[in-house]
Amino acid sequence: MSCSAKGGRMTRRLPLVVAFLFAVSATAQAVTYSIPIVRNVETKSRVPVLVGRFISCIDHSPFEGTASVQHGKVTMQRVIINHCGNPKEPATAYWYVSDPGFKGVDEVNFSYASGSTLIVHVSVR
Repeated sequence: MSCSAKGGRMTRRLPLVVAFLFAVSATAQAVTYSIPIVRNVETKSRVPVLVGRFISCIDHSPFEGTASVQHGKVTMQRVIINHCGNPKEPATAYWYVSDPGFKGVDEVNFSYASGSTLIVHVSVR
């Protein structure tokens, strides 16, 4: 992490470790200390929903981690996306599907090697 003074204010630049692409194309960054990134998605019971696509613009290798969840299952799929200035950037897409009969809010947790965490709240109707 580096700091610089700009207009009398100290600003911190955080290194990009892993970028997470939301299904609505917003981008969040993992940082080198633990600040959870939280997002929300909705789905119907037993209907798969994309919870995220992970890429690394630094070493161009897809995220290899796993996700923990209590009331469903998360599956991984290798994909190619247009990101990092590369139309064929390797990425990993993660899909959530609830357990049969589950309705309510489930939580999907992804832990990064940097110590950061992505938390996805899944509202299952």
